[in-house]
Amino acid sequence: MTFFNDCYPKKIQIMTKKEDNRKIRREKRKGEKWKAKSGQALLFDKIKKSNDLPGAKIVIEPKGAEKMSEVIMDFAQPFLIESKDEESARKAIGLAILIWNVSLLPESDQDNLIQEICSGLSPSNDATDFSTAMHYVNMLLERKKKYFPNNKRAIIDYQISGSGKSRRLDVASTLSP
Repeated sequence: MTFFNDCYPKKIQIMTKKEDNRKIRREKRKGEKWKAKSGQALLFDKIKKSNDLPGAKIVIEPKGAEKMSEVIMDFAQPFLIESKDEESARKAIGLAILIWNVSLLPESDQDNLIQEICSGLSPSNDATDFSTAMHYVNMLLERKKKYFPNNKRAIIDYQISGSGKSRRLDVASTLSP
């Protein structure tokens, strides 16, 4: 019996060490396979797979150009401050990008599109909801004219990753005309 007792703990230690080594190897392999892509990489892959811009040259952070992700975050700041949760913050960024692109259209084309957007934002067909939506849209259009009048870059696509203070916005945009 003493032989068994003497050997048993050693066998368990050897088995545990082997299992630990296997576990470490498994985790290393798993880590190599499952590396998460950044929001920028996901956006880049999405644009490359898209047929919207065939043959387009994609430039990441062109020299001398301001980062459109930072511009859009500044542009959407009044809405982001009022956001109560992550979903409303994401919607605020989406709306800001939509209005940014609308602001780049000729003013004659903007009116009909703004009416359509505000109707979509107030699905209840309530006049108060429609007027509130118009107020926010007009506020963003005025903000664009006041703070970003010379920026004519259109937003092609965007990717939001993270949340709260670790929220990151990646933007694909046209270059300055």
